[in-house]
Amino acid sequence: MLRVELDTIQPDYLRDYKGNESFGLLISDNNHPLQIYKAYSSIGSPIQWLRALKMGYGTDIAYTYEIDTDCISYLDGQYLIDSTKFFDNATPTNILPDGIYFFRFYNGTEIFNSQCFKIVAQKLSGDYSQPEVKKFQNDELFLFND
Repeated sequence: MLRVELDTIQPDYLRDYKGNESFGLLISDNNHPLQIYKAYSSIGSPIQWLRALKMGYGTDIAYTYEIDTDCISYLDGQYLIDSTKFFDNATPTNILPDGIYFFRFYNGTEIFNSQCFKIVAQKLSGDYSQPEVKKFQNDELFLFND
C-alpha cells in the first residue's frame, strides 16, 4: 500500500533519500495499480484526474501517464484504488514502462501525492522453487587439491 498525502505536504520525490534512488521502494506490476491509504478527504467528490508520474533524473518528472479514474473510489472518508483493475480498466495491454513513479490525483479542491514506487514488468511470485545447489568438488572448471 502506498501512503498518500495532500499536496501541501512535501512529496516523497522532493525529500532526501528520494524514491528515484530505488532504495526501499514498493514494487508493483506494470499493469495493475498499487493500493493507496491515508488519502483522507471530507469532501468525497469524484476524482477529476489520476496520473502516474515517471521520475527522471533527480527530481525531474520525465513522463506523465493519465490513468482512467474508474479504478479510484471514495469509501469511509478516504480514496481507495481497486487494484484488481488494469490501468486502463479494460485490458492488460495498457501498461506502464519500467521505472520509478508516484500517483497524483485531484478531486476538484485537493491534490494528493502518493509515495514513490517502482514499476517492473514482472515480479517474482511468492511460490518460487528452491534453486539448485551446484557442487564444485571435482568439477572440471574448479580443480581442488584433495
